[in-house]
Amino acid sequence: MSKLVKTKGLAILWRGLGPTLWRDVPFSGLYWAGFEILKTRFASTHPDLSPLTTSFISGALSGTFSALLTQPFDVLKTRRQVFTPSPHCSPAALNSHASTIPLAMHVIKTEGFGALMAGLTARCGKVAPACGLMIASYEGVGRWLSGGDRGL
Repeated sequence: MSKLVKTKGLAILWRGLGPTLWRDVPFSGLYWAGFEILKTRFASTHPDLSPLTTSFISGALSGTFSALLTQPFDVLKTRRQVFTPSPHCSPAALNSHASTIPLAMHVIKTEGFGALMAGLTARCGKVAPACGLMIASYEGVGRWLSGGDRGL
């Protein structure tokens, strides 16, 4: 990392920030809205499920849906972070692919829209259980700390 900073400057540490924000901000909004909607629906249609189970299922499904919709920005984030131009790459080409939208257009033009969905299965395979576990833990600990439902 120190070699990168010495050769490329301190800004190199933030390479990929734009696409990361394009991914994370919508993901969070979609995730939390979806989670609340699903949790309410599951609680009313399946009252036999424990709050922990309801939270886990709602979180996993909401996380999967959010990951599906934000996958293109995850791909762009990764590409931007690992972008290493060839020595013959012009400064104009470097600048045109530095921003998120021009990078997306370049990927679509050269590789097709499907390239923006690369790694979707692996991402959903990670996001679904991670979101389910995170929210079930969060809600479970919150219930426990507030003195409610000690049995979860």
